Amino acid sequence: MKFDLVIDANRELTETPIWDNRNRKLYWTDLFSGDIHEYDPVTGGDNSWSTGEMIGAAIPCKDPGKLVCAIERGICLLDKATGHLEVLADPNGGDPDNRYNDTRVDAAGRIFTSTVSKKYGSDAYEPTMLGAFYMIDTDGNLQ
Repeated sequence: MKFDLVIDANRELTETPIWDNRNRKLYWTDLFSGDIHEYDPVTGGDNSWSTGEMIGAAIPCKDPGKLVCAIERGICLLDKATGHLEVLADPNGGDPDNRYNDTRVDAAGRIFTSTVSKKYGSDAYEPTMLGAFYMIDTDGNLQ
């Protein structure tokens, strides 16, 4: 199997690539800069939006002009045309020591998200710094 470099991103930590079959584009994030990228394999174009916060995920939704994002302050909806971020939920309660991490939306439209200590992976991390796992249903109810 051969792999080809499609974007020379030159970023510190790129992650959570997700393909949107409807618009035929690949979304990915740069955790530390808080940037969201939209790669078009047909044109080679790479659009980006900055959240200004550490980001765990960006997920396409029914509206092709919006993305569900997991950033430090909560689960947000990004308007791709304006860059505006609307907070949908913050099940973590604004805990300054944690950030949102991996997040996915299931076929029913429910959002599943996890949190992790901002110190995870550093020398300052202690095993007592716990993250959590949440589900937000389509009515906005938290479980």
